[in-house]
Amino acid sequence: MKKLMYGICIAAAVMSLSACKGKTEGPAAESTAESAESSVSEESSQEDKETEEESNAAESLQAVYEAVKKAYGEAYLPSMEIDEQTLKELYGIPADLYEEAIAEGPMISAHIDTFIAVKAKEGKGEEVEKLLNHYRDNLLENGVMYPQNMPIAQASQVLRFEDDVYFVMLGMSDELGQAETEEEMLAAAKNQTQIGVDAINQCYGIQ
Repeated sequence: MKKLMYGICIAAAVMSLSACKGKTEGPAAESTAESAESSVSEESSQEDKETEEESNAAESLQAVYEAVKKAYGEAYLPSMEIDEQTLKELYGIPADLYEEAIAEGPMISAHIDTFIAVKAKEGKGEEVEKLLNHYRDNLLENGVMYPQNMPIAQASQVLRFEDDVYFVMLGMSDELGQAETEEEMLAAAKNQTQIGVDAINQCYGIQ
C-alpha cells in the first residue's frame, strides 16, 4: 500500500512539474514571437523611412527650383535650359561630379539672368562650389556684358548646403531699371538676388 501511495505521489509530482513547465514556456514563446514581430516591424519601418528620405532628396532640387521661380514670378527671366555639355564647357562642372542638375539661362543675349542648382555626388559639393565661384570670379573680371548687367553679376551668389550647390544671378527688375547711380543699381541688384537666396534658404529651413 505504501509503495502504491509512493508511486501515486511521484506521478502527481511529475504531472505538476509538467504543468508548471508548460505555463512557463507559453508566455516565453509568446514573448519571443512578439519580439520577432516587433523586430520585423522596426526593420520595415526603417526601410520605409529610408525610401521616403531618398524620394524627398530626389525631389529637393525641383522643389527649390519651383520655389525660386514662384518668388520672382514674372521677373524670373531664365527660360533656356543649360545642358550637360554647357555646364561642363562654360561653367566647368563635368557630369561625373553630380547626380542631378537644373540649370537655366536667358533666351535673350542682352540678359544674363541665370539659375543653377546642382546635387553633387556625395562629398563633391565643395568642389562644385569652388567651380561655380571660379566661374563667377572670371565673369566679373573678364566677362563682356551690357553695363546694366554688371550690377546683377556683382550681386550674384553661390550657396552650398552640404552637397547641394546653387548659383543665383537673378535681378532684372523695374527697381534696377529706375536706379540712376551705380550704387543704386548695385543695391537694387542685391535686393533682387536676395529674393532667390531667401527662397532657397527657406527650402532648407533657414529663415
